[in-house]
Amino acid sequence: MMSKMGEPTVMIIGLGGLGSVVLELLARQDGLGRIIVGSLEDAPSRALCNLARTGAVAQGYSPAIEFTPLDIDKPVSVVDAVHRCRPDLIFSAATMQTWWLPSLLPDEQRMLIKSARYGMWLPIHLTLTLKLMRTLRDSNFEGFTLTAPYPDVINPILDRLGLAPTCGVGNVGEIEPKVRLLAAQQLGTPLEAVDVSLVAHHAMVSVAYSDAPQNIPPYFLRVRHRGEDVTRMIRADELLLSPYLLPPGPATHFLTAASIVPLIRAFFSDEPSRLHAPVTKAVPAFKNNPMLRMPASARNTPPSTRTPRPKRFS
Repeated sequence: MMSKMGEPTVMIIGLGGLGSVVLELLARQDGLGRIIVGSLEDAPSRALCNLARTGAVAQGYSPAIEFTPLDIDKPVSVVDAVHRCRPDLIFSAATMQTWWLPSLLPDEQRMLIKSARYGMWLPIHLTLTLKLMRTLRDSNFEGFTLTAPYPDVINPILDRLGLAPTCGVGNVGEIEPKVRLLAAQQLGTPLEAVDVSLVAHHAMVSVAYSDAPQNIPPYFLRVRHRGEDVTRMIRADELLLSPYLLPPGPATHFLTAASIVPLIRAFFSDEPSRLHAPVTKAVPAFKNNPMLRMPASARNTPPSTRTPRPKRFS
C-alpha cells in the first residue's frame, strides 16, 4: 500500500551484514515512504534502525524507519507483519549462514568448505527463502519481492514450484559498474556515455574481482559508447577479467547494496531504467538461446590462454 504522497513502503527482511547496509542506503534516499525492518532479533535490530535513522538525519534526510518482529520459521508472524505493514516491495536478505563466515575458520576447514563449491550453499540459502515465498503466496501478497541469497540457483528452483520472487539481486549488478568505469576511462568519456550489457552467472563476480581469474563461467558482454558498439575495439572481455581487487568479507556488502538500491527504486519510477539483476528462470545454455542472439561483434569469449568456459551454467 502506497504511503502518503504516493511514496512506496519497502520492507527489509533480515538485518544481517547485507540487510543492515541496504537499510543505511535506503535511509538516505528521497522519494521513499516507510522503511519497515522485519527481523527475528529485537534489540539488535532496533539499535540498527536507530543508527540508520540518526545517521540519515545527520546528513539531512528524514527517513520513516519502523521495526516489526518477524520470524520466517513462523508463518503467522510473517502474515501478520505483511498484513499490518502492507509493503509495496519486500527485500529479503535472510539466510541460515552468511557467505563470508567460512573465511574466519582455520585454513584446513576453510579449504574443505571451499572444495565443496557452490553446492553446499543450496540448502543454507534455499530454506528460509522457500519458507518466505510460500508464506507470501498464502498471504496473497501482491507486491514486488526481491531476494538476495544465491538467486541464480534458488530462484529457478522456486520458479518451478510456482513461488518465484520478482527477481534476485546482486552479483551481475556488481560487475557492470567495474566494466563501465574501466571502459569510460579507456575511452576518455563520461560514465553516462557508456552502456554495458552483461549476462553472467553468479560465480562471475568472484572472477571479475580476482587478481588471477580461473574457471571462467560463460558470459555475454556488450559495451556501447554513445550508441556505438565498441566491445571489440576496447577489448571489453579483458576489462571484465582484469585484476580489480576488493577488500574481503562483509566490506563488499556496500557494493552489493549499492546495486540493490537503484533496482528497488526502479519498481516505483515512471522512467525506464537499464539495470542488471538475476532472473527467476534458468538460462540453460548460451548456444541457440534466443535471449542471446546478438551480432557476432557483441559476443565475447575469454582469451584462449585462460581456462576454457563450460558449455552450460553450473
